[in-house]
Amino acid sequence: MLKNRVAQNLTEYAIILAIIVAALLAIQLYLKRGLQGRIHDMASQISPYQYVPGEGSSNSDYNTSSSQITQEAEQGAP
Repeated sequence: MLKNRVAQNLTEYAIILAIIVAALLAIQLYLKRGLQGRIHDMASQISPYQYVPGEGSSNSDYNTSSSQITQEAEQGAP
């Protein structure tokens, strides 16, 4: 009879543990979305522009070729 109680207690603990793990997995998505929202809000406060990969200006917009620099230097341009 004592073995039955030990087995029953062990089964109850396993079921409770499974319920807790299932609940944590279920709320993981909501916690992740909430954290991402907070990070997005903070980033929006720093800069109102949203970064989109592949769009916007690149470094090549700001670089000038060496021939352009030479021509400007010869002409006395600033």
